[in-house]
Amino acid sequence: MKYMQREELVQRVCAGYCSFYKPEKTGELACNGFMLAQKLFGQYRDPGYEKGGERPGSTTEHALFRAVCRSCPFFENDCDFALWKRGGSPGSLRSDVHPCGGLLFLTDAVDRGRMDIQAIYRVI
Repeated sequence: MKYMQREELVQRVCAGYCSFYKPEKTGELACNGFMLAQKLFGQYRDPGYEKGGERPGSTTEHALFRAVCRSCPFFENDCDFALWKRGGSPGSLRSDVHPCGGLLFLTDAVDRGRMDIQAIYRVI
C-alpha cells in the first residue's frame, strides 16, 4: 500500500487543483482542505487518479464547505469563496470565485468515489 508523502500531496492538491498555489512559496501555510488531505493520506493510500474537472456547486462541495472551511485559517479574512458562500459578494457568480485546492481535491475524491465523505468528517 503506497501512502503519499508531503511533496507528492503538494503536487497533487496544490499544484493540481489550487489557483492560488505559488511554487516559489516554501512556507508551511496551507488551507484546511490540504491539512485534512494530509491527515487522510496518512491513513489511506494514494487514490491513484488524475484531476477531474471542477463541478461548481456540487452537493459534495456544499457539504464539505460547511465542514472543512469553517475551521480554515483563511475562512474569515482571506477567502473570497467563503465570503461568496456567506453572501458577502453580491452579484458575483460561482464561476467568479474559486475554492482552495484542498476543497476541490476532497470534493473531486468524493464525487469520483475515491473517498467516503464520512472519512473526511471523522478527521475533522
